[in-house]
Amino acid sequence: MTKEESKFIARKYIKENIYGLAKMELPHITFPQTRDIIEKSKLSDVNSEDVLTVINIKRAWDYIINNLDNEITKQTILELHANIAYNQALTWGEFRTGQVGISGTNFTPIDPRKDPGKLEKVFDDIFDRFDRLKKEFPIEATLDFLTSAIKNQFFWDGNKRTALALANLAMLQSGNGILGLNDENLPFVHQALTHYYNTDDKSELIQVLYDQCINFYHFEPSNNFDYDAYSEAKEQISK
Repeated sequence: MTKEESKFIARKYIKENIYGLAKMELPHITFPQTRDIIEKSKLSDVNSEDVLTVINIKRAWDYIINNLDNEITKQTILELHANIAYNQALTWGEFRTGQVGISGTNFTPIDPRKDPGKLEKVFDDIFDRFDRLKKEFPIEATLDFLTSAIKNQFFWDGNKRTALALANLAMLQSGNGILGLNDENLPFVHQALTHYYNTDDKSELIQVLYDQCINFYHFEPSNNFDYDAYSEAKEQISK
């Protein structure tokens, strides 16, 4: 997929992809409601907090489109979070400083109050791995970063939406389509995500994301997918 093809699908399918991100946070929202919020910035039968969630995702998707030619850095994910969580999280555009939990799982994220600096160190490590391997393994490195970012809960709120937004920016830049969520694949994503939280085994989630969520929109992807080879390369740089 060429850079121009990536830009084309990012703009053409913006509403569908905003809906997918919104649906992960707002399971009750519909596509017509999402479309109307994007077009009108308000909707009488949707509460104001849900409207803001959709508007913030739209801001993040605009950011993606405007940064397709720019290198992804640590600052990129902070700026994406600033768009995603604006006026919704305790803070936005910066790492959390207190404890959070994940309902329905037995996983407890890092508490930065007990171990100052550890949360950002974990982020730096997984981002460095992504940055070093994304050229050789763009799809695999992106999915690995996405899943690790979701589990570690780097922010007070908006973690899944921010990680997915960053993943889509990376996928589009590498010419490998869009990681799209919809009514059909979300149940499988949620199931695999819960398994990952509880067991630390992300293999099922990685496979679900690749098999069911990546959409090339009739274009050819720029890279093949080989998670075993990626895992070997990841082990090598960890030594």
